[in-house]
Amino acid sequence: MRAAIYLRLSKEDKQESIENQRALLRKYANDHDFLIVKEYTDEAISGLTDMRPGFAKMMENARKGHFDVILAKNQSRFSRNFLHIEQYLHRELPHLNIRFIGVTDGVDTVSYTHLTLPTKLE
Repeated sequence: MRAAIYLRLSKEDKQESIENQRALLRKYANDHDFLIVKEYTDEAISGLTDMRPGFAKMMENARKGHFDVILAKNQSRFSRNFLHIEQYLHRELPHLNIRFIGVTDGVDTVSYTHLTLPTKLE
């Protein structure tokens, strides 16, 4: 299965790094037989907006059918905005037959397990 990995850090992330996220997602992809075809990164950008260059390019490529699954460290790396979670994770990605997996929080849209609304704004 073709996978995209999405990496994001906000300005407030002090104990996180893009490299740590990348290593986690690459290991997960390897362990689950996903082929990483593209990586998208946004640094120092809040998850409250979807006006992120890496995110926008990822969604553009999703609409073109470039991959089958998006891997992120967790749902909050994908978005912290409940309207965007509804728009992308509940509607657009399922319509495109693209699965989302949040590795550390167990979010998986193939079964909608652990899908939650963000409780902390960042």
